[in-house]
Amino acid sequence: MLPKWLKRSSLALSLLLGAATWFVLTGVWLRAIKGGFIDTTVGALYEPAYNAGRYVGALIFPDYAVRGTTGWYLIPLFGAAGEFVLLTAIWYFCIRLTRVFQPQEPEPLPGVDKQSLKIPLRRADSFDGAHEPDYTPTWRSSYLPGLDSLLGTIDYERFKLRTWREFRDHTGRWPVLSICFHYATLIGTVVGVIVFLWIRDKQQWDNARSFAIGIPLGIFDLIVVVFGNNLVRRLDWRLFGCATRQSGSQRG
Repeated sequence: MLPKWLKRSSLALSLLLGAATWFVLTGVWLRAIKGGFIDTTVGALYEPAYNAGRYVGALIFPDYAVRGTTGWYLIPLFGAAGEFVLLTAIWYFCIRLTRVFQPQEPEPLPGVDKQSLKIPLRRADSFDGAHEPDYTPTWRSSYLPGLDSLLGTIDYERFKLRTWREFRDHTGRWPVLSICFHYATLIGTVVGVIVFLWIRDKQQWDNARSFAIGIPLGIFDLIVVVFGNNLVRRLDWRLFGCATRQSGSQRG
């Protein structure tokens, strides 16, 4: 059994799991056949982190290339620390993702009856779980196009997070489909723009052809995002919200 403080702290648990994973994975890697599947896979995972750790060490010890100096001996340790940080980050992401999607049960406050905690579920009629609220920008323009785009994106992501938390507070579950759809379309849009620019440059399209193809694709992407977002929100409400309301009414 793990201590309570270790169960509650995602960082402490990820550090422990990261250290254990590093020792086990490194031991297996050192005993693996050179050029085999394990050697290639673990090497590909470790290489970027090891190089990043060596780069940090080189900044601290510029003379690391001179044999016998302090940096000569410590640079490999910086590389190993980079591998450990990578594994810890992976564990932390997995732990946080698991805990985020776990159902949230309200904890009783001192002097509060558990039955009274069911009242918000019964009075959730004012909450429109099948539709997201309209987005209203809260940031102020800086009159710089690049900075305005960044601030607008951050403000919109904060709005989405508030909306998802409101859904969780009323149902006890996160709108998993809405979250996945939002980031899938975001990544898909970015990748689509990169691919479109790559094809345009490779095929040497002129401005007229670029606009003739790019504008319909942009409109199609906007339609998919708007209608898809409304659809997955209704599916989230049908899967989680309605079931929560029914269970709350049965308990009542």
